[in-house]
Amino acid sequence: SLRNAHRNNCTCKPIDGDYLKEKVEETIRNEISKINYSDKDIEQIYKQAKMESENGIENLKARKEELKSKIEEKKAQMTEIYLDKINKVISNEDFEMFYRQMENEKNKFQDELKELDDEIEKIIKNSNDIASNIERIKLARDILNMKEINEKVCAMLIKKIEFDSNKTITITFSFGNSIVIKTKEAK
Repeated sequence: SLRNAHRNNCTCKPIDGDYLKEKVEETIRNEISKINYSDKDIEQIYKQAKMESENGIENLKARKEELKSKIEEKKAQMTEIYLDKINKVISNEDFEMFYRQMENEKNKFQDELKELDDEIEKIIKNSNDIASNIERIKLARDILNMKEINEKVCAMLIKKIEFDSNKTITITFSFGNSIVIKTKEAK
């Protein structure tokens, strides 16, 4: 068949699945053993991060309320200036100048409001990432006590596994580290 005809042209030789699994588990255990956080340390990190994010969010929410108040104030001023124009208290040119100025200020406040919403969302995401990393640390410590690492744990800790024609295995973990393993045949 056509597939078999190309087999001789391939420079990549197979890596035994059991060997790959053994190397992945060994690498995971080695990386996990480097984690030196006690339960107290983990709890303290989480409390600190949670407190900082809550304080940050509260400050941003207070600033949002100030901006909303300023926006409403500008709207009221714009209405008032419009009434002055209708009642011929100010000229059309003055009205347009004041109105444009107030509109620009209101838009500036609305843009800042949008930025604050984005910043709050970012803080919430970072808070969730911290909680997720703490869960990974706890899981990692539990893994050290396991006899065999299951697929679910591997899927959570490993982002990808790559190997090349020299049978060099590269494991990229979800927490950012990458490890390169030279197999017996690659050495």
